[in-house]
Amino acid sequence: MARSSPGDIVLITAHTHKAVDELLLRLYRLLLTLKNHATDSGLNPPKIKLSKVHSQKDFDVTGGNVEDFKADSCFKKINTMRSDSILIIGGTTGAILKMLEKLEKAKTFPKSYPQGFQTKTLVVDEASMMVFPHFLALATLVKNDGEIMLAGDHRQLTPIITHDWENEDRPPVVSYQPYVSAYQAIQNLKENSDTQIPDAAILCSALNFSFRLPPVIRELIARLYSKLDNIQLRGKEKDKNIEEKEINGTWEKLLQGNRGLYLVLHSERKSRRSNQLEVEIIKQIIDAGGEIPDGNIGIVTPHRAQRTLLKTELADYYENAVDVIDTVEKFQGGERPNIIVSATASDPSAISKNVEFILNLNRSNVAFSRVQERLIVVCSKTLLDYIPAEFEHYEETMLWKSLRSQCSELIFTETVNEHKVEVFTPPLEQISQNLTKEKS
Repeated sequence: MARSSPGDIVLITAHTHKAVDELLLRLYRLLLTLKNHATDSGLNPPKIKLSKVHSQKDFDVTGGNVEDFKADSCFKKINTMRSDSILIIGGTTGAILKMLEKLEKAKTFPKSYPQGFQTKTLVVDEASMMVFPHFLALATLVKNDGEIMLAGDHRQLTPIITHDWENEDRPPVVSYQPYVSAYQAIQNLKENSDTQIPDAAILCSALNFSFRLPPVIRELIARLYSKLDNIQLRGKEKDKNIEEKEINGTWEKLLQGNRGLYLVLHSERKSRRSNQLEVEIIKQIIDAGGEIPDGNIGIVTPHRAQRTLLKTELADYYENAVDVIDTVEKFQGGERPNIIVSATASDPSAISKNVEFILNLNRSNVAFSRVQERLIVVCSKTLLDYIPAEFEHYEETMLWKSLRSQCSELIFTETVNEHKVEVFTPPLEQISQNLTKEKS
């Protein structure tokens, strides 16, 4: 805003629609606050228009005051929106490139953009998931004196690799590494260049303050960033220590409790890519949740088969209390007040054969960090007790071991479908100590 004026266009992009929508809606919620602060400081901020471009004719409305438009015949629409505002256009890589293609076919395009369509600012969110070639295509739209911001977390999921790129020995592949993410590519450029690249050209800034994660969840994942990146993760302080909330019943203690983190362990040992017992456990949790606002729960699982089973079995809840059930990859960039993780795999041989996928450190980090208030992890005892045979895989289990050590208080035991189920949570005094640390 500070370096732009009405008529300028800022492009915001991400690998998934979910990430683009989340960012645009956050901007919508913050713009009024920003404008009020600017006015109180004697500034006259320019008007900002939020929009999203879609490559398909049928699309879901983003919400807020974000104006949705189709890439087809978008020339007049864009010029109208930018006439008196800084125009922010959000979209996936495909949608933005299709918009450019349509703009170039417009008869009046060369007059409005004599140098071709260019932006002063490109923002790439969830940059650790965007493949480098997509980023390069978008980077060609930035003016020579423009700016690019890559926002991402290298401890979360990277692009899915469908080819064994790491064992490729062809010189162009070795040199340019087209399989890495946009985030990693720029990081490599910064760290591995033959000439020292100044911070004025590529500035790396490590963020260490979480506005979303509650203290108990921050404590769960903080050791990951502390050990591997020397980043001490901080967050908002609490005004007072947590007091035990009196709740009658068993399953009622989870969604109605206030501990913030729950580990639900079961004894089932035969599931591979779908797990009926975990579906039944999640039903028990939701049924005992009391009055749950719409869109309050997100369910995350590593496997598509389990996602399908959950959607089928939880049809009565889906799009009401539970408004999203998806794989970890699809959920990256999203968030919900309550997150339930269905780890699914319980068969020891299946876990052993797929340990790189099931216990992947980045995948676990994404799943555990989508939460705003409460995280409930449902998994088998065989998964939690699994010790990888290979040393390099042992570090991948860091967050799962952290989860087990943190959730040390057994609050109740039940039987579901003839299987023993135990529910653990961090001791109340441990949660209070975390809050005291935050204050100090």
